[in-house]
Amino acid sequence: PSSDRVTDAFPPCKNSLDDYTPVAQKSELIRLITQNLQLKPFAENSRRLLAITQNPHCSAEEVLRNVMLDQALSVRLIRLSNSSAYARGKRVSDLRSAISRTGIQTIRKLVMTLEVLQQYPGDISEGLDIHLFWEHSIACGLISSAIGKTLRSKHSDDFFLWGVLHDVGRLLLADHIKEKYLDVYALSEDIHLPLEVIEKKLLELNHCDVLSIAMEHWNFPKEFIIPITKHHAGISELKRLKPDDIEGSAIICLANRIAHALLLGNSGNFVIYPMDDLIELLGLSANLITEIKESIAEETRELKITMLSYDSSEAWSDFTSKLREKLNAEFVPLNISAAPETDAYSLFCEQLSSQADSDHPNIGVIYLRRPAEMERLVRQYEAAEEKIAAGQLPVIIISTKNNIDLPTQWVGCRRCKIIQTPVHILSFINEVNLLLAERSTAGC
Repeated sequence: PSSDRVTDAFPPCKNSLDDYTPVAQKSELIRLITQNLQLKPFAENSRRLLAITQNPHCSAEEVLRNVMLDQALSVRLIRLSNSSAYARGKRVSDLRSAISRTGIQTIRKLVMTLEVLQQYPGDISEGLDIHLFWEHSIACGLISSAIGKTLRSKHSDDFFLWGVLHDVGRLLLADHIKEKYLDVYALSEDIHLPLEVIEKKLLELNHCDVLSIAMEHWNFPKEFIIPITKHHAGISELKRLKPDDIEGSAIICLANRIAHALLLGNSGNFVIYPMDDLIELLGLSANLITEIKESIAEETRELKITMLSYDSSEAWSDFTSKLREKLNAEFVPLNISAAPETDAYSLFCEQLSSQADSDHPNIGVIYLRRPAEMERLVRQYEAAEEKIAAGQLPVIIISTKNNIDLPTQWVGCRRCKIIQTPVHILSFINEVNLLLAERSTAGC
């Protein structure tokens, strides 16, 4: 959204979310969205395949004969069966093997998901880049699948689809209430709060609520709904779910946060969330997060071509490059945290940095999960700063609390800024620009 729209929609004197009132009533939005939930007609072969697989007694041969009628669908299913989400052993090269590997009901769910993707082939809002949206969604699918397999979850074959579909409620809002949803985008950008928080304030429901309604209407399996629509739940809310729902919901929630931290596409929400509590809840190792970081970008690139029928020679927006353009100087961070391998903010800073001169950082970034870590992290930061002989770098401290007391002696004349989690990317970039400009002016 443009700054003009922000000014027009909301008086600039308002700085707190409490100052705003809803732009629509929840009951009216539910009525409006429910009336418009009819999906565009599915492709004939997809309709036929969904009808066949609705019968629990259908055979793999019946599925094979019908999928073979659609060459494009055949190729996509073979490629999907070879992705990390479904791969088991050696690669498959024929449709029969792909169906055998994934199973009839998974084929059915894949076809339903591919048809939902086809509902939105182009941009539907000036606040949302549809290519970056689906890139983020596919990355979430691959990440959640990797986590599910590591935990040997009984839902391991569903995690990919859950991840791909988790933000579709946002598309429904952008499509069905365009003007009101532009106000949501504008306010999120203006006061730097998560999009789902603004949705709840201005619309009295968020995209998860909308998706829950939509998935019931579209006859998606009931076991899909809770994991997909709880991806913004806090730890306390997740723990109150039924035991069977906790793991799946936590995995989708974590996958969403990892995808945001790695800047893999963008759902329209410019926010980086901490993920320590989710990693602890699921009992995951730092090695898994490192493996995901090292492999996920390339696989996301390959799979988005497959799922979106995208021509690899066509230009594709790069979210990281767009963000780097907002930096006024090279951003070379010195990242310090208690567990850097699983720290969302270290991952984010690595992606945002140009890596042009990583041995000579120009700004410190400390992630403070809890006040008790302060003394240890300060010592760790000082040792790292002394090692590179960079003098006193300006520092951004990312904290779960906004009222932390910094050691007076350590601060000295050091320029510091405290940012509370979750962190809006544009707010972070603004602070980086200010601190680096001050450092340049001071001749440091």
